[in-house]
Amino acid sequence: MAGQEKTLCLLYCYKGENKENNMSIHSETRKYEVVVVGGGLAGVCAAIAAARKGARTAIIQNRSMFGGNASSEIRMHIVGANSHGAKKNLGETGILLEILLANKRRNPYASFPVFDSVIWEKVHFQENLESFLNTNMDDVILEGKKIKAVVCHQNSTETEYTIYGDIFVDATGHGTLATMCGATGRMGSEGRDEFKEPDAPEEPNSDTMGNTLLFSAVDRGEPVKFVCPEWANHYTEEDLKYREHANSIASHMEGGKLTKFEEGSGRLPHFSNVDSGYWWIELGGEDEDIIRDGEKIRDELLKCVYGVWDHLKNVGNHGVENLELDWVGFVPGYRESRRIEGDYLLNEKDVLANRIFPDAVAYGGWQMDQHVRRGLLDTDKIPSQILNFNGCYTIPWRCYYAKDLENVMLAGRDISTTKMAFGSTRVMGTCAVGGQAVGTAAAMAVRYGCTPQTDRGTYGRTTTGAFAG
Repeated sequence: MAGQEKTLCLLYCYKGENKENNMSIHSETRKYEVVVVGGGLAGVCAAIAAARKGARTAIIQNRSMFGGNASSEIRMHIVGANSHGAKKNLGETGILLEILLANKRRNPYASFPVFDSVIWEKVHFQENLESFLNTNMDDVILEGKKIKAVVCHQNSTETEYTIYGDIFVDATGHGTLATMCGATGRMGSEGRDEFKEPDAPEEPNSDTMGNTLLFSAVDRGEPVKFVCPEWANHYTEEDLKYREHANSIASHMEGGKLTKFEEGSGRLPHFSNVDSGYWWIELGGEDEDIIRDGEKIRDELLKCVYGVWDHLKNVGNHGVENLELDWVGFVPGYRESRRIEGDYLLNEKDVLANRIFPDAVAYGGWQMDQHVRRGLLDTDKIPSQILNFNGCYTIPWRCYYAKDLENVMLAGRDISTTKMAFGSTRVMGTCAVGGQAVGTAAAMAVRYGCTPQTDRGTYGRTTTGAFAG
């Protein structure tokens, strides 16, 4: 027995010998044509689109499931151009609709864990596509302005992967891949004069929209007590006077104030449910670096969630006597962080004018919103400033690649926009259709041996044609 233990110890020590990263016991090298980093809906749609166009594709995701904010870790519902039904003739189709229809058939009660498996199935069984879950990108191998490979660690297998590719897609949300390669990025608001945006602040600032932890509750059919943790916050009705927390449907007026819901008004609807909420449990927008402060923000958000639930259960009558807190997220949903600069920054004027670009590859219609910088700490303010507008706008190809890098495309909320336009482009439906366009373009770039910036005047139109076909 002692001899066996010694043999096992020596075997382990030998496998770890001379490795720079002691977390990785094994190492492998892989080569693909398109490498997507990030497995939210934008990354998923990009990877599937590239694979369907014949490119050997990999998708790298640092979580144990795909879906990003729509996964069971965060549980945000998917919204897009139709603005909760306010714009009835608008909607996202393509790969996102495939996923949603499969979920409708298999998952009638909209279970988020079941939705995880629906997305996984779409990725896992897609020809030409290989997935790497639980895999974090740790480093990049650059040659001038071109990425040659990313170096990743897969926690579940103790394996270091060096993954080479021709085209890389940054679908990380934070623009992490492009930032690691030195791409120009922005965080916060542009000043009004830079793009002549009518509703931008007069001076630029570093404010972002904050992060949110969601919760859900179940009806037990009998009264359930709630014992509030000592560390939770406490809220009065006065504290929450601008934050709807009863079962209700309303509409956002200009500026965000709620009014009676009117079918066909064109205003962004507001849905409030006591058994799942709330988007306005939000913090972190005033932090100097919302990414680096993410753990601290999460801890403070937990205090907010339990404090709001304590208010519902133990302060006044909110009709929740039989409800029990069933789930509280531990992974905050990010709304905003970095945006990577492309050859064009979509701006507020483009959105409001329903601008149609000659190199349009995607579209959006979500009403522009700008959340208050301090989130739930700004109890004296309406939590979101809404700018309702009619119709939809297009997003040009020039917003979907990093201008400083030769082979990096962008998918998701890190695309090239101002903060004002970002208030509309950030939602998952819009990110998904943009991701599909990017995946299609990535496969085309491989096929024709070109870069994302090649022939800026016509490449986007070619991509649009392939996306439609």
